Amino acid sequence: MKENRIEKMIVALLLISGVVMSLIQFLYNRSLWVDEANLAVSIINRDFFELLKPLEYEQVAPILFLQIEKLFSLLWPNTEYGLRLFPLLCFWGSIYFFYKIIKKQFNNSYAIIFALFFFVFNQTFIYFSSEVKQYMTDMFVLLSVFYFTLKEYNKEKNKLYILGIIGIIAVFLSNVAPVILFTCGAYLIYEDFFITKKKKIAPFLILFAVWLSVFSIYYYFFIYEHPIRNFMIQYWSAEKAFLPHDSFQSFFSFLIDQKRVIQNALFIRLTFFTYIMYFLLLTGVIGIVLQKKFHLLILFCTPILLHLFLSALCLYPFSYRLILYTVPCIIILYTSGFNYVVITGFAKICFISLLIPISFLYGKFPTHNPILLQHGNIKEGIKFIQRNIRENENIYIYHFAIPGYEYYDSIGFTNIKARIFKGIYNRHGIYSSGDINEINDLHGKTWLLFSHTFADEKFMINYIDSFGYTKIKEFKTVDSSAYLYDFGE
Repeated sequence: MKENRIEKMIVALLLISGVVMSLIQFLYNRSLWVDEANLAVSIINRDFFELLKPLEYEQVAPILFLQIEKLFSLLWPNTEYGLRLFPLLCFWGSIYFFYKIIKKQFNNSYAIIFALFFFVFNQTFIYFSSEVKQYMTDMFVLLSVFYFTLKEYNKEKNKLYILGIIGIIAVFLSNVAPVILFTCGAYLIYEDFFITKKKKIAPFLILFAVWLSVFSIYYYFFIYEHPIRNFMIQYWSAEKAFLPHDSFQSFFSFLIDQKRVIQNALFIRLTFFTYIMYFLLLTGVIGIVLQKKFHLLILFCTPILLHLFLSALCLYPFSYRLILYTVPCIIILYTSGFNYVVITGFAKICFISLLIPISFLYGKFPTHNPILLQHGNIKEGIKFIQRNIRENENIYIYHFAIPGYEYYDSIGFTNIKARIFKGIYNRHGIYSSGDINEINDLHGKTWLLFSHTFADEKFMINYIDSFGYTKIKEFKTVDSSAYLYDFGE
């Protein structure tokens, strides 16, 4: 009894830790980085109806996600908090549904604690819980659909009604809803034919028809012939996010690269720890097969495999942020391996031996690399310019810094009266001649505001310095900087 109370306390502490750490990250109110700013500009400057149309800066997001973001931005105006509240709530909801799923799958307390450790202390999840993008929403949709799929119901029709409603909402809330609903459908059919053996396919066909009809409507109005489709294919092709099928070598190389992507999403950095996780993954799959729980393989492997297949068709990229929603499935497969080892009689030894490296990997980062993560801090650059700018001084905004500046200008954060020169927006503008031509046209004392620059900033500053222009002030922060130069008359 005492041991059971201790285990419950550990689980409670883990759940509270996930909420608290994500809340701290949220309250830190870091600066929007370029990808967030690109989307935030549309949310802030458009009304609800206008958000149904293609967005600025080649952005794409689910329609319902945009509507909710707009609503929260009005309820909590002129701050990033409103835009980040919905992703935070989705993360909290994901913690709840993840816990309910693993509690249903594993009777072993060690396995539940093991899985929760990976989930709530995952630095990637904590960061994206306050990202103004739909990645946490995707994960929330997957876990909520899986929970209501696994949930026991008094009446079968209640299950179909609930899944029907949730599926409809999912289509409008997440771009990966087809992957999630396909997985759910495959699980339901397998369960009906091979577990319950009721073999009543008609009700499920009606459910699938409803999902397909709603998605067809969504596809026709919001996806079909989208104006940036070709751009997105070119962009993600350049990022090597589509599974190649021209040769076995390229196919195998892609899978190796994506293995690293998944490791990054899991925040696994230590080589020896990676091998342990491979062992647990393999053990988990083998254990599921030996126990003939093939329905679990369908539920937790299908999203990853189907996403890979869609990437091969250039329909959906297989990339770090876009596959984040599948990470809970991978954690559960790891936990299945851990649980399979535990039930063979090595519970405490195995648990303690694995908890130490997990604690080292996940528990140490708040001390040497605080959970207050940033991905660019253009706010500090803007504030520095505001404090130091003088009359008749100009501002040149590097093209990747434009969305961030426009967002903060829209919410009244900036209070600068100066002539503004905006760089030519070009997602692939590294060392572009346009940047240099813009610099050549600058005159007088001019501030240069950079953000998300890759190697451009160093190249451009070296170019300016080569002409002997006077550098008056300089400020640097995380992935953002500001310079004051006198370019003469």
